[in-house]
Amino acid sequence: MKVADISELTKEDLLGKLGLMTVPALSKRLLGWTGMFGAGLLAGAGVMLLFAPKAGHETRQHLGRRLRNLRDDAEEFVGSAASRVAENCK
Repeated sequence: MKVADISELTKEDLLGKLGLMTVPALSKRLLGWTGMFGAGLLAGAGVMLLFAPKAGHETRQHLGRRLRNLRDDAEEFVGSAASRVAENCK
């Protein structure tokens, strides 16, 4: 092996000679998992709507009510948490 050959080696070449490899960054791994989760979520939502026991408008009304209830619960939770924080800061 010549000096010129050594200068052309990449990090992957050196690690390969040692029997090692680089690990993908956490962000790349999470991006893959997030994409898979999103695809599964969309597929599940589609199947749910296809096999819903109610008509389309009834299902939309039901989902709308549940989302409004969830929003109201979240607003109440945030409001009570904010008041507790305000009381503790006094």
